[in-house]
Amino acid sequence: MATSEEIAWLAGILEGEGSFYLQRDRGIYLYPRVVVSMTDEDVIQRVADLFGAKIYKVPVSPRYPARKQQWRAVATGQRAVRLMKEIRPLMGKRRGAKIDEIIAYWESQPEPNALRSEYSKSQAAGKRRDEAGRFVVGDA
Repeated sequence: MATSEEIAWLAGILEGEGSFYLQRDRGIYLYPRVVVSMTDEDVIQRVADLFGAKIYKVPVSPRYPARKQQWRAVATGQRAVRLMKEIRPLMGKRRGAKIDEIIAYWESQPEPNALRSEYSKSQAAGKRRDEAGRFVVGDA
């Protein structure tokens, strides 16, 4: 669990360098994301540790080889929502409003795994099964 000082530090980093948005996954679901990128690997590592995530090395564009190496930390889905709720009281108006919008959307949606489960059950319901309950493929 992060201390209040660590949460305040993280909120400051995210206020200045972070992005908060909904990312479309496979064209169907929208997932909350919190992303921060910068050239200071040690800072991104600390952010990732607080996110409970890994850091990613952002490829340097061949068009701009003189640019510094960037590093990125990403929180997605429920982890991102928990993080947004924790830092929300410390954020400014603009980012706070965006966080509120994302959380409201996420909480208005059915849980994604429940949607997948219901879809799978509906698809399986129409399939033929043998005496042991296994799906039958073909004309067997």
